[in-house]
Amino acid sequence: MTTSRSDTPPPVRVGCTRAPLKFLFAVKASRFLTHMKKLKDPEEPVLYQLPPGWKLDLGRLEHFLQVLPRGIGHVVEFREPSW
Repeated sequence: MTTSRSDTPPPVRVGCTRAPLKFLFAVKASRFLTHMKKLKDPEEPVLYQLPPGWKLDLGRLEHFLQVLPRGIGHVVEFREPSW
């Protein structure tokens, strides 16, 4: 479930109550970070959904992964087939 709102809409609360006990939720990064800043200077640990047309760029991805905060989980969703 994806929502662009910064508050907690009712569908999110309902999903939390119905999910299995050990289900792990991820917070999605804003489009500002993934689409506008192109993964430069990450601001928070979350799910990073790359733009659908953003082609393979291992150098940029490697730099991004190196500067992420340690001790927490990070997820990258690759949506362009070249990845």
